[in-house]
Amino acid sequence: MYLDIDHFKLINDTYGHDAGDQVLQSFAKRIQSNIREDDIACRIGGDEFLVMLRNRKERNELKEAEQRLQTAFQQPYFIDDLQLSVTCSMGIAAASEKTPDLKALIHEADKELYRRK
Repeated sequence: MYLDIDHFKLINDTYGHDAGDQVLQSFAKRIQSNIREDDIACRIGGDEFLVMLRNRKERNELKEAEQRLQTAFQQPYFIDDLQLSVTCSMGIAAASEKTPDLKALIHEADKELYRRK
């Protein structure tokens, strides 16, 4: 899963980089709280994150994980005296012959993210 916080630059520009950093930290905690212990999450840079869902064989398991994360992200973010609404775009790719290695899989998820945006 390739995740990108929508309009993140606007948060930094409107409320400052400290608020943006707090949103990133809260966003990362929500990811970690909504994936399994053997899954892997990392920040790629800026407002982009990768989530590697391990041992998910069925497409519906990916959709369930996506829904769980989207629900978590839709909850308000409380930063100092602010209440912010943040949305996220997400691209999902599953390993197949089309994605023979991790780099190809990430590339497919990134393409899917921008197709959905």
